[in-house]
Amino acid sequence: MQRQLTCETCGWSRTAQFLPWLKAEEHLGQVHQATVDPGGEA
Repeated sequence: MQRQLTCETCGWSRTAQFLPWLKAEEHLGQVHQATVDPGGEA
């Protein structure tokens, strides 16, 4: 099963079969200099 990842900020898109959250975290860090809160709290 593949998942489609899309960044709503810049339009980046990628498919990922394994660990989609890791690909998303990598994109956020490299392109947007952002970090991911693993607790999901704002």
